[in-house]
Amino acid sequence: MTLEEVKEILTASHKNLGERKAKVGHRIYLEHVQQDAVHNACLAILKNNDSKKASEYATLFTQATKDLVEIYTDKEAAADKRDIEKNVQWNAMWEELQRYFSEVHGIDIGERDVFY
Repeated sequence: MTLEEVKEILTASHKNLGERKAKVGHRIYLEHVQQDAVHNACLAILKNNDSKKASEYATLFTQATKDLVEIYTDKEAAADKRDIEKNVQWNAMWEELQRYFSEVHGIDIGERDVFY
């Protein structure tokens, strides 16, 4: 996965998030951006069954977020990297991703194809 591919994923995700928040009169805050970075990174890792490269994904997703969102700094990136690396090891992470993408983005990510 390249930085440009990650930026495309996050740009589409931020657009969707912004549209859904605007429909109910809300704004996107830094906390939402952070949650989106972490959840999208974890989704990519688990979809690709690539948890051994969680650190590389974490770096890509946090760097892309820093490039796309001016107020997202090294401080947020460091916290999100830790969360990404920790969360992909959690047995119930796929269920959390299903909940997040359904509630926040209105997207059904389906069942996980790969089991370990």
